Amino acid sequence: MSLSAHSRPRSTAPCWPDSTLIRLPCWTNWIERGGPLLRDLFTAAFLAEDRDHWVELFAGTEACVTAVLAPEEVVVHPPIVARGTLLELDGVWQAAPAPRFSRTPPATPSAPAAPGSSTASVRQDWLE
Repeated sequence: MSLSAHSRPRSTAPCWPDSTLIRLPCWTNWIERGGPLLRDLFTAAFLAEDRDHWVELFAGTEACVTAVLAPEEVVVHPPIVARGTLLELDGVWQAAPAPRFSRTPPATPSAPAAPGSSTASVRQDWLE
């Protein structure tokens, strides 16, 4: 691979075998020469398909890729459910207490007191 006078690649052969997702020029120093181009190439590639396509494509690989889920998707996402990461209190989903140990599970928290429900007792404490 050689570069033109303007540091443009003359070839866009893939830098890794069997690359079908995106064709990248084989530069050795992406930060200085190809950072903006790389960003544009990846942006175009990822925008060409929807999120579910990418989730399926990367499933079972060692790539560090995960979907950004909508709140209603998070509460039914299998890893979140399996780990007990969230709990519902009075119709509101929130993070479960942490840390969670297998032999000493934390107690389920209760909902906060209604606003103003303890005003009289707090006032009395201040006056004493």
